[in-house]
Amino acid sequence: MNKYGKFFVGIAVLCVIVFLLLSKINSIDYVLADNGISPMPSSFTIETPIFYMNSEAMLESEMKTLLIHGDNIIKAVVDELKKPPIKPGHIKVIDDKLKVISYEIINQKLYLNLSKDLVSSEYWVDEYKMAILYSIVNSLTQFDTIDRIQIKVDGKDISAYFNDDNLMTDLTFNSVMNFQKPATAEEFIITFLNFIKIERYDLAYEMTTQSNSGLFKEKFTEAMIRYKSKKNRYSISQCFSKKSNGELSVIVSYLYKDSMRNIMYDGGSEEWQLIELPEGDYKVVWPRKK
Repeated sequence: MNKYGKFFVGIAVLCVIVFLLLSKINSIDYVLADNGISPMPSSFTIETPIFYMNSEAMLESEMKTLLIHGDNIIKAVVDELKKPPIKPGHIKVIDDKLKVISYEIINQKLYLNLSKDLVSSEYWVDEYKMAILYSIVNSLTQFDTIDRIQIKVDGKDISAYFNDDNLMTDLTFNSVMNFQKPATAEEFIITFLNFIKIERYDLAYEMTTQSNSGLFKEKFTEAMIRYKSKKNRYSISQCFSKKSNGELSVIVSYLYKDSMRNIMYDGGSEEWQLIELPEGDYKVVWPRKK
C-alpha cells in the first residue's frame, strides 16, 4: 500500500471513531432524558407577595409559599388568591370557581384568559373592581418574566366590564393601589393625590380637615373631579415640605407629558397646606388657602 492509500485508510478509521463517539454521547443523552433527568424539577416552592383587599378597597400583600407543579406559576398564583388571607382585615375577593382558561408569555407580556367567574362574583361591584383586577396584576408582576398583562374574560377584553375609558389594555404593577400609611408630610400629600388619581375621593376626603364635620364632601368631590381632569397628563417629579410662621406646607412639582411630541417638560408646581396632629398624622387644610 502506498503512502496515499495509508492516508485515506487513516482518515476512514478516524471517521469511524468519531462516529462511534458521537453515537455514544447521543445514547447517553437519550438515556438521561428517558430517566426523567431535567433542569426543571416536577415541583418546587417559591415565596412571593400575594395581594389582598383591605377594608378601604386598597391592596395589601402577604408573603405566601406556593407549591409550583411543572412550570405553571400563573395557575399557582391565581389559586392562592382564591384562598383566605392570613392577616386580619384582609379580604379575599377572587371567586373560588375562577379558572385560568389559557395563558401565554411573549416578550414579558402575559396574555391571560380567565373564566367569567372573575366578573360574576359578589365582589364585582364598582368600588371593588380595581382592587380585584390589581390583586391579580400586582401578584403576577412580581416575577421577572412578566412586566405587563392583558386580561381577557372568556375571550372578551376586561375593559368591557369597566366604565373607565382610561383603562389600558396592558396592565402593569400599580403601586397607587397598594395601601401604605404615609410617614412624612410629603408621603401624605402623594397618597392624597394618588387617591384622587384613582378616583377614591372618599379616601381623599378623609384626609382633609373637613372630614370630621361631615360637611363640604359633595363640593370637595366636584372640585377634585375637575382637578383630576386638569392633571391627567401630569406626573409628580418631586415634592418637599416647608414651615413658615409655624405653618406646614408641601410643595409639589409636576412634569407634563406632551403626547403629540412624546416629550416631558416642567409642569409647574403647587402648594398644599397641612396641619400636623399630636399623634404624628397630618390633615390637608381644606378649603385650600389662596
